[in-house]
Amino acid sequence: MPDPIGQAKRTTLRRQLSDQVQTSTRQRVAERQTIVRAVEVLSKGAEDGRAYAQLRSLAMSWQISVEDAARRIVAMTQKEGDDDQSDRA
Repeated sequence: MPDPIGQAKRTTLRRQLSDQVQTSTRQRVAERQTIVRAVEVLSKGAEDGRAYAQLRSLAMSWQISVEDAARRIVAMTQKEGDDDQSDRA
């Protein structure tokens, strides 16, 4: 005989797992976009492969993940942009 309570728990667990996977996927996509922005900043028109290697090297020297290093680089670039705009005002 089917267990309706067990079935309801399994359904709830499946939904929770699905939500976690979707959230994780969105976060990873956002992190990849940040990495791409950081590589663009570092490349300055040069080869992207070298810029990515530089990003990895920075991450290792800072002892953080590549994603965290990319966030730092993007944040520094945005801060510099904000400083440039405030100098013009």
